Order: sequence, then C-alpha cells, then structure tokens
Amino acid sequence: MVASLMRDGKPVTSSLPESGAGPLPGLRVTHDQRIEGTFALPAGATVRAGTVRILQNGQLRATQTAMP
Repeated sequence: MVASLMRDGKPVTSSLPESGAGPLPGLRVTHDQRIEGTFALPAGATVRAGTVRILQNGQLRATQTAMP
C-alpha cells in the first residue's frame, strides 16, 4: 500500500508497512473481499491519494487508487 501525502507543503510518498515493520500478513482471497483496517499518518500530513497493489506469486494482479 502506498500513500501520497502533503507534509509541510511538500509531496511525500509513504509505503506501508514502514521499513523495519516486517511484511504484511499474507491474504488468501478466492472471491471479492472487503478488508478494512487503520494506520497512522505522520503528524501534519494530508492524504492526496492511496494506492493498493495486489500481487500473486510476485506478479501484479490488480491496482486501485483512491483520492479524497
């Protein structure tokens, strides 16, 4: 997951999980599935867009970008 942010008037890209946090748990999806969760943004950051990429065996299978 990648978040495009504005922080102190400058564009910033933040990847989740953050460095050193370890990998996200693997998900097994056989049909469309809604997955919800939360994460903390850096102080003073404003979200410009969020992108989720779904990989299967290292191959990109789907990408979705949302803008507020």
